[in-house]
Amino acid sequence: MFGAERHKLIFYVGVALLGLGMMLGTVPTSIPQFILLGNWLIEGRFKSKWQALRTNPLVWVLGSVFLIHVLGLLYTSDLKAGWGDVRTKIPLLLLPLLFFSSPPITRSVLKWILLAFIIGCVINVSWCLIYYYTKLGDQPIRQASRYMSHIRLSLLLTMALVSIVWCFREWKQRMYKWSLVLASLLILFAIFKLALMTAIVLLLLLLMGLCIYTIIKWPLRFKWISFTLLCMAFLGVSRYVWKSYQVFNYVSDSPKNKPLRTTPSGRLYELPGEFPQLENGFYVYRNIESKEVQYEWNRRFPQDSFNFTFPHHKHIIGQTLIRYMSSKGLTKDSLSVAGLTEEDHQLVVKGVSNYAYPSWNPLKKRLNELFFEWQEFQSERDVSGHSLSMRLYYWKTAVYIIQHHLFFGVGTGDSQKKFNKTYAKLKIPLQKIWWLRSHNQFLAITVALGMFGLCVFLVSLIYPFVYLKSYLSKLYVLFFLIALFSFLLEDTLESQTGLTFFAFFNTLFLSVAFFKKSEKQGNVS
Repeated sequence: MFGAERHKLIFYVGVALLGLGMMLGTVPTSIPQFILLGNWLIEGRFKSKWQALRTNPLVWVLGSVFLIHVLGLLYTSDLKAGWGDVRTKIPLLLLPLLFFSSPPITRSVLKWILLAFIIGCVINVSWCLIYYYTKLGDQPIRQASRYMSHIRLSLLLTMALVSIVWCFREWKQRMYKWSLVLASLLILFAIFKLALMTAIVLLLLLLMGLCIYTIIKWPLRFKWISFTLLCMAFLGVSRYVWKSYQVFNYVSDSPKNKPLRTTPSGRLYELPGEFPQLENGFYVYRNIESKEVQYEWNRRFPQDSFNFTFPHHKHIIGQTLIRYMSSKGLTKDSLSVAGLTEEDHQLVVKGVSNYAYPSWNPLKKRLNELFFEWQEFQSERDVSGHSLSMRLYYWKTAVYIIQHHLFFGVGTGDSQKKFNKTYAKLKIPLQKIWWLRSHNQFLAITVALGMFGLCVFLVSLIYPFVYLKSYLSKLYVLFFLIALFSFLLEDTLESQTGLTFFAFFNTLFLSVAFFKKSEKQGNVS
């Protein structure tokens, strides 16, 4: 309709907009896909497109993950949820159809597409940082991620840094190079300021991989330098984490940390709980007289009163207060509550459970959260709202479901319903609001579609390496490792952001390699 060159330009712009839009929410992610599909339909040439798609095994291997989810609708009991799941996964089929029947994406076009993605990341983290400094307050730091979960943001920002390195080598103009340097510094600052642990771990793993690659490929003198840097980085990170863990488990020898019999007013302290939780070295569930704590707090701060005996939302203030007082080395009684300042009052109401928390750097805050969640899981306490300990229960529940639906799973759409029943059956210590799915893509596929679905999914990941071999770029390999890591921590393909991230970059890089192979073999003019 517009001519081949115009349609090609629209295709390239649509791909770049999708790279930009996936960082900015649902609507900016969806609109470019409609542009790409509309352009593809208006362009016509369906006979030649069908011929290109029919003979391309990659299209059908990549699209098979979508098709097996359609097949899973045949034995689901919740068709509404099933169709919703299928709609989310449309890009797994749509993008391969569009990319492999459209003009090849050249190396020069690829750098503009990646630049658009990097710009999207810069806009995203700029808003996240603005929110962090102006509105976050004492909320959990992961709430600073505005358009997606903090884990998915970590994956995309790691991919952005990989893209920046690749683009830096491609661009020759100094202006672009300096812009990329500034973008990388902003993204790195955001990663550490927002304590995006997944991104930090991924970057360290990629750095280790780069050093190992250097050790293998470079001359001897560079091998020793790389090996030394690798060891220093590993030891430095390990030491920091280990020291943080030791501080977390430190037990103070203060007299107030020993079991006492009575409060200053003569009441008996309650028997200590079995959960050995510590705050700054002081046992939380030791030397507590809850009636005194409750009475004195409610007398001083009636507007923020609580009641230990009723499980309503203000009960959380009481739990926070006990932890906060422990962090200051106080016994939990009326005399200690009477000595609290207005600043202490405000911190407790905001949910801060350790008086030193505001002074900690973001990384220390996140590590302490993870240590606490692991301790909770081991003690089989209610872990609602805690990402690590909840994941451990999600995985445990998913494995139980798989054992009872091994070959074909529960069907597309029935996963959540089956998880809900299993949580109740196994009496998992989670509130119903946190009864979520597996948070592991391999488990998610197997729960829904069984070992059959898992095998199809694994083939879709492995086959491109077999088919394209040496034509795959290092950029694709790095993306694949990032995606693989995400599959271990998240059910990445169950949300629009995660699925678009995988479908977009997977199809983009594979199509570049495919056309490169076809051109070399003389199949593309």
